[in-house]
Amino acid sequence: MKSRISFWENLLTAGPEKMPGVFMALADLEDRMNAKRLAAIPAIDPVYVAGLARSGTTSLIHMLGRHPQIGTHTAADFPGIFTPLFWSRLLPRIARLDAPPAERVHGDGITVDAKSPDAVEEVLWLAARGNYDSEFGKLLASHQKKILIVRNRTRYAAKANGHLGRLTHVLRLMPKVRIIIPVRHPVAHVASLIRQHANFSAIQKTDRRARKAMRRLGHFEFGLDRKPGFCGGAQTEARVAAAFAAGDDVAGYALQWQGTYQAVMQLREADPALAAATMIVRLEDLTATPRQTIAQILPFCGLTAPDDFLAGEAVRMAGHASTAPALSESDKARVIAATATARALFGYGETG
Repeated sequence: MKSRISFWENLLTAGPEKMPGVFMALADLEDRMNAKRLAAIPAIDPVYVAGLARSGTTSLIHMLGRHPQIGTHTAADFPGIFTPLFWSRLLPRIARLDAPPAERVHGDGITVDAKSPDAVEEVLWLAARGNYDSEFGKLLASHQKKILIVRNRTRYAAKANGHLGRLTHVLRLMPKVRIIIPVRHPVAHVASLIRQHANFSAIQKTDRRARKAMRRLGHFEFGLDRKPGFCGGAQTEARVAAAFAAGDDVAGYALQWQGTYQAVMQLREADPALAAATMIVRLEDLTATPRQTIAQILPFCGLTAPDDFLAGEAVRMAGHASTAPALSESDKARVIAATATARALFGYGETG
């Protein structure tokens, strides 16, 4: 099997993983070389989409990315993510950016090309190694401005599922941030995660470069390097890890769903500022009543909602169907039992 990741892409993407300090220094150098240009851009109120994988995050960031004010990362931004101004000048010379859209490797009906929004900002957070201090905040703010320069837009948005586990850090660094948190009924959500784990595990078994690329982008939700993400606490994380190790994907993903979303809702309840900065969006509402739901999302983000934009996005969102095989009745019952507390917080019954 020929890898989708070229030899040169694999070589270039190794740098940020192995030498994060060097690349953060390069980002600072680009900041200083473009100080006047960056200073001329007003402070940015970023928009993030942060949810568990397979909750609708890609559909949401694609919708935002089509808005005329929004600038996002694209798949082509990596590995030049630390120096986007330089990379944007180099990229057209070394890569083909006009390939037609194609269904992404997930096999879920979503088509992408080199200009499609993608979850790339996570690479910066990985490089920080948990040190989210004021200097990192300055790097992040400059980075967001540089993306807007490259895209010729006025508002920055990013898909960043890892933010679920660092909501308080995000709010501290960016007090005017807006975070959309999608949620999906756990039965359908767990089924989708199980399908993608099998899908990516099969791909990675024959394509080492694809496995490395997932790791370098901070994607551990499924595949051979799968590990629990934010689960609300070490105890739940340990239970999820034990279930995955035992091959019980149903229990592992159900426990993660319960722990993650219950913890998020508890954080929002305890912190009025965080509650105001976040918006919960049920995937079922987004697909069943897309126009009304998008009309609520955009003002929350401080964006206008033109009728033609709403109409077009409503058509795109309506009726998205799951591509995952349904769980067995016994597995459905296990998911329902494991997620009862968090399901109630979102008005989910046993079937939706």
